[in-house]
Amino acid sequence: MSPGKRKRLPPEERKDQLLKSALDLFCEQGVDGTTMHQLAEHAGVSYGLFYHYFHSKDEVLATAVRQTSVFPQIQKFLSQHDKPVRELLIELCSYYMKTMEQRRDIVWLLFSESRKRPGLAQKLGELAVDFRAALSHYLQARIPHGEVRTDIDLDVATRLIWSYLFMRFLWIEDEPEVELHMAILLDGLCP
Repeated sequence: MSPGKRKRLPPEERKDQLLKSALDLFCEQGVDGTTMHQLAEHAGVSYGLFYHYFHSKDEVLATAVRQTSVFPQIQKFLSQHDKPVRELLIELCSYYMKTMEQRRDIVWLLFSESRKRPGLAQKLGELAVDFRAALSHYLQARIPHGEVRTDIDLDVATRLIWSYLFMRFLWIEDEPEVELHMAILLDGLCP
């Protein structure tokens, strides 16, 4: 291939490439400090090609929520209904923290931008509902095994667990290992 020719990528690969490039630039310059023209230039494509895939910076961010979400992996993790609650939730904490750490810059970007962009906040809120539903479904499946107290509100319990994990990821650094805190939460959840 000659030096001036770009490789033609299938549409989904091109979209992923443009998304990654845009997120890298957003993390460097901020969303408000970046124009659509700069996003195209950073990706090494024409403005028209970039616009073909993303009509706005908000569309880039909304796609990032779907594309960079750890939810599919978490959902698969929680689908192991035969695994005991204490064991699975301790493993979930470690898995969640490790997986989120790999996406730290993007998570911070999306979280901070959601404060200014209601549509993005809504998408992140929907994702939080999905996380809680997956955890609630798992916990509900463990009740017949006597591993989850029947006198607790599973919605409150799942909100508490996900809120703790997310807050721990974002702000709490010099604390005991996450598994220690989760063990305390589990003492309230399990008989």
